[in-house]
Amino acid sequence: MLRTAIIIALCLISATVCAQSISHDVSFAPGDVSFTTLGSYDNISIPDTEYYFEKGSPVVPFRVVRLALPVGMGVANVRYEAAMPVSIPGQWRLEPATDPLRVSGPWQPTNPPMLNPAVTRANQPYPAQPVRYTGTGCASGYWLAGFMVFPVEYTPSTGAIRIYPRIRVIVDLTPTVDPEPIRSRSPE
Repeated sequence: MLRTAIIIALCLISATVCAQSISHDVSFAPGDVSFTTLGSYDNISIPDTEYYFEKGSPVVPFRVVRLALPVGMGVANVRYEAAMPVSIPGQWRLEPATDPLRVSGPWQPTNPPMLNPAVTRANQPYPAQPVRYTGTGCASGYWLAGFMVFPVEYTPSTGAIRIYPRIRVIVDLTPTVDPEPIRSRSPE
């Protein structure tokens, strides 16, 4: 009887651990959005973001998010909940990303930036999802899950831009048998 109770308790505990998730809210103030015009293209800026460059796709800002994972847990699934996006008035033409420029060696001409026709004709917002999982790594003895959070939704065919004021990143966890985090050798 005691053995059965222990087995049931262990099953319930492991089921609770398996069902765990962690989340993190990322906020963006639509009033903090600013635009500059470079030639015939617009550039969108949002404080505390970086730019995502994928050749032929619009250059859009993103924020890096890293979440510490509980000991013995890994990423099973990544979801998000986004607040209703806010439309930015106007018709915009975001600059397409180009090949990286060489800064050393002889100068070589580059082609002018052009949007990838597959992105332009799709009549779909870019990027397709506001959250992108980039992987898991170890830093300072902790396992971290990395994400790119895109507050901007741009539709190249219409020039429409919408901003998500809040995006919640939700990480469903699963037990994992990862090796011990890398530690430095102690001086001998």
